[in-house]
Amino acid sequence: MTSPLTDQVRAKYPDLPSSWLSTLWLLLRCIMIAQTTNLARLKDHAAGVLDSPKAQKTKPQSHYKRLTRFFDAVAYSNPKLTARLRQLIAEITLRLIGSDRRLLGRVGRVLLLDGTEWKIRGSKVQFLTLAILFDGVAIPIAFIDLEKIGHSSQKERIDWFEKLMKKFDLAGMTLIADREYIGLEWFKALRTTFKLEYIVRIKKGIYHDQVNATAGKKQEDLVNKLKRCKKCKIVSKRINLNGIFWYYIVLPNPRAGHPDEDDFIFLLTSWRNRKLAAESYCLRWSVEVTFRHLKSNGFGLEDMSLEGRSKREMMMAILNLVFVMCVIEGRKFFHRKPKSQQTKTDHKTGKTTLVHTIFRQGLCKALATFNSLDKLKRRLSQIFRREPPPDWAFV
Repeated sequence: MTSPLTDQVRAKYPDLPSSWLSTLWLLLRCIMIAQTTNLARLKDHAAGVLDSPKAQKTKPQSHYKRLTRFFDAVAYSNPKLTARLRQLIAEITLRLIGSDRRLLGRVGRVLLLDGTEWKIRGSKVQFLTLAILFDGVAIPIAFIDLEKIGHSSQKERIDWFEKLMKKFDLAGMTLIADREYIGLEWFKALRTTFKLEYIVRIKKGIYHDQVNATAGKKQEDLVNKLKRCKKCKIVSKRINLNGIFWYYIVLPNPRAGHPDEDDFIFLLTSWRNRKLAAESYCLRWSVEVTFRHLKSNGFGLEDMSLEGRSKREMMMAILNLVFVMCVIEGRKFFHRKPKSQQTKTDHKTGKTTLVHTIFRQGLCKALATFNSLDKLKRRLSQIFRREPPPDWAFV
């Protein structure tokens, strides 16, 4: 017997098997409880989540086979069905993002590009991830497993963005990225092909010829000016790259002295307001925080034992949906009880942060609010039926 949520989804996605959808709802609840992506550990919670006499009598190994069959079907069945299931998960995720009316008009201005990599039984995994800044939280909206360790190439990024631009209306937004995501063809494609603004950190030893070829101070002079003038917080210069003018920015590195850090930060941006661009680059750190929540501080992404790109990408999509649900619940809680936002201050840096992040607080609330599979499905049904996706989403 199918649930109302399954029937509701199949009205729009009639080609998706009911068994797939039922297992999908089960996985969402199990991941939330177990806080892991390891199927061997998720199966221990299946009986309690299903909460039926039949499920209680079922052997744990049978629950495990159900979960593995789901991912086997995703990997080896009709690719169109797999794509449809990914589309469904993405639609629910984006509708969740669009459900917070308080953020309308403030969501969708900043994009963050980064990646996380590890190995599964010798197989190389790297999720190149595009996230959108959502009230200070980086929420992944797209990702791809590059199946390798190391930096992505310009071609890989350009080809991926060409596909993304058919699904999202990202034109006019600003992309913030770190030193791994550079390249003259990549920069040109961002502005001319994808119509994106960008703020990208670059390595200290590159593009000196282009900087020096443009009238004004040489690259070395810009750096020396910062060294001489302690009150000077930023220096910049308009330069020509591939026939397009960008702004080259140099500023002191607050982490200078760290073995992996330079004394200065070098940025390349399309923004005319160089000072604001330098200040906005720090927003990139939020995607690192999201990866930490998806891994060691949340759901154990690296515990995933699935092999094969299709399986891993499906698990990432499911995990991301759980993550977004927690973020939404955390925001709702802090909005209702703003005084509960306890903060702490680092006296060395003066930086103030939340004691309990939006995600961690939201995870606690989600576990309490959706304390049964039926309640979780009722919430998903409400989201799927009532909430529109953001304007920039074409799902």
